[in-house]
Amino acid sequence: MNSDRVREIPMFRHLSRSELERIAGWLQSFSIPAGDLLVREGASAHEFFLIEDGEAAVLEDGERVAILGPGDFFGEIGLIETGRRTASVVATTPMDVIVMYRAEFEQMKSELPTVADQVQAAIRTRLA
Repeated sequence: MNSDRVREIPMFRHLSRSELERIAGWLQSFSIPAGDLLVREGASAHEFFLIEDGEAAVLEDGERVAILGPGDFFGEIGLIETGRRTASVVATTPMDVIVMYRAEFEQMKSELPTVADQVQAAIRTRLA
């Protein structure tokens, strides 16, 4: 992934060029068709997602609790806090997403702890 594209992600916007380049190497991008289940409530968490384009519904116990769109992210609570998915997420439109897997997230925590701290702060806000 290219570092200019990473700069467009709100949580990474303030980072230096070298930090952006490092993070770019840890991210993968995917196109998702409408209707695809991205994460299943209760399943093991192995990655988190950042939405570039499109929308997704967040479902808890089958009930819609939120709609996510460009700039939003999900999957981080299960990845960092619980080890399990706390909700299901389904693409309601075609989507472009960026994914960071657990190993790369652990590497980010080690090499760029301030960025990892920002993601963890967002988790604390969502859990409050």
